[in-house]
Amino acid sequence: MVLSTPALCFPVRLLPFFNEVIYFVMKAIIVDNEQPAIDLLKMMLEEDGRIEVAAVFLKPREAIEKLESLQPDVVFLDVDMPVMNGLHLAERIRESGEHTEIVFVSAYRQYALPAFQYNAVHYLLKPITREGIAETVKRLLQRKPAASTSAAPAATDCPPSIKAECLGSFRVTDASGRLVKWRTLKTEELMAYLLIKGRHPIPKWDIISDLWNDLPDEQAHSHLHTTLYKLKKTLKSHGFTPLIDFSSGHYHVDFFGINGDWTEFEAFALSNEPVTAASEAAYKRWIEDYKGDLFGKLDYPWSLPYRERFAGYYQRMVIVVSRYWIKQGEHWVAESALLNLLEHCCCCEEAYELLLWIYFERGDRNSLVRQFKRMKQVLQSELGVAPRPAIMTLYREMLGKLGN
Repeated sequence: MVLSTPALCFPVRLLPFFNEVIYFVMKAIIVDNEQPAIDLLKMMLEEDGRIEVAAVFLKPREAIEKLESLQPDVVFLDVDMPVMNGLHLAERIRESGEHTEIVFVSAYRQYALPAFQYNAVHYLLKPITREGIAETVKRLLQRKPAASTSAAPAATDCPPSIKAECLGSFRVTDASGRLVKWRTLKTEELMAYLLIKGRHPIPKWDIISDLWNDLPDEQAHSHLHTTLYKLKKTLKSHGFTPLIDFSSGHYHVDFFGINGDWTEFEAFALSNEPVTAASEAAYKRWIEDYKGDLFGKLDYPWSLPYRERFAGYYQRMVIVVSRYWIKQGEHWVAESALLNLLEHCCCCEEAYELLLWIYFERGDRNSLVRQFKRMKQVLQSELGVAPRPAIMTLYREMLGKLGN
């Protein structure tokens, strides 16, 4: 049952803050299956004056139904409730968005640890005291700093730069060049996941399936929320706040202000820029900047199709620009690029074929034979196949023309 509160006219509390006046009232809802507990908490919050109780609920499901329309700044949740307890309700609140703060209220201490997995502001023990309310409001104000009368620019207006290197390794650095150190390996993996997949809405179940498929659903949910909290907290400590929101079963991610080598690399690869005297330098720059597979040694299972995609971009760039260099007579430049390509993609037959042409045109019979034998051995050991018949024929013709 929803218990609507009468229209309340709270005095606006004026708070001193760096010699400015700040107007601040937070909107709250209370969810508890005991009416006396609701009445006491509501009275204490109203006495404080900085929190307006917009509605109270005896049933958690009714609170969920009204959450979107009420848009509260904070929800006070009793933990021990029938049908749906406060922890399950907190999970539903987190799924609906990251902007609503949560304060748990309980007579039992044993729920405190699991409660904070949902990024709770505070855990109030019953019986509630005015000191406990004061501490809660203090923490809420620290989480949601009020808007000052002199308007400050929004956080998204001029976001600090942060840089991510994903080709050949995975490194994130802040605007001052400091390396971002992740609290857990899973936090680091989630950051990599969101960077690559976050350009489109990501279904929540895809994240759970890709990162926590070995855990029961409830435990996986808990790990996702906890890891997201750690990720945002780590980035915030480096002066960067990404937008990570949840709606309609999907996470929406915006890493505005982030510079990434993989995004620029992919944009150039997809441009299909013809190789000319004007674009040659850009091709050379990108194939030299390619340091290896996406995320390097962090070969996350979910990243395999992305690793293959970027390796394909690199392979195509090298082949295209090497053909150009061979036509221009720059055999040594082409040879170097092709040999580097084979260090990353050892089974690329096109690279071997172009190298055979280079050694043939150079009249270097020994290198021609050596490279053909290497190709034959690699293809057999890695793929269990022989070189294509066309390459076999080409090789025999080259040997015949070069003679002994």
